[in-house]
Amino acid sequence: MKPNKTKQKVIFPCGCRLLKDLGEDGFARICECLQVKELHLKNKETFIRESDPCNRIGIVAMGAVQLSRQRIDGGRAVLETIHENGTFGTTYVFRDVQTMGVSATAVGDTVVLLFNTDRITHPCHKVCTAHICFLRNLLTVMSQMTFQIKQKLRILSQRTIRGRLMLFLQIRAKRAKSNEFDIPFDRQALADYLCVDRSALSAELSKLRKEKKVESVKFHFKLLK
Repeated sequence: MKPNKTKQKVIFPCGCRLLKDLGEDGFARICECLQVKELHLKNKETFIRESDPCNRIGIVAMGAVQLSRQRIDGGRAVLETIHENGTFGTTYVFRDVQTMGVSATAVGDTVVLLFNTDRITHPCHKVCTAHICFLRNLLTVMSQMTFQIKQKLRILSQRTIRGRLMLFLQIRAKRAKSNEFDIPFDRQALADYLCVDRSALSAELSKLRKEKKVESVKFHFKLLK
């Protein structure tokens, strides 16, 4: 995991909820206060491993990051894909454990900002307004993450592949406010997210197409009924 060693200004992901209301000046203060590291990553480059110390949260400034966990059978379970301006690690790093417990891998050319959580929980004596704003945003993001985790548990509580797939698609449609939308997974990643076999998922999706309940082309889906 190598930080960018150039003297260039750190990318400011102004659309990130974690940096809401900070502005460029506040972001610059946070970067200094929290010892931000900027990583430039290549496709499929893993920059956080499950055994790494649990002391960083991240923002995707460009590209995307996929979080995964090793399964008992040796495979990998995809937890989620974080896209540009998204955050990761907020639900993992404040647990009373020593290691991350998840891996983070770049999807395409990606730029990530990593924040030192020790500096978040133990701020400098000044406790600047930028730090207070960052903490407020962090609590909001953590609440939203908790809601998303509950949504995934709701999906996995469905006993059939069809039940899991349809509930997942309905949630995505509701989020998009349209019956036509894109999902952030390819077929293998979707199968891993739903904790099902890829071939079984493809077979179920084929049945839904024949029944004219779903149309899909790669990442794009449309619910017909």
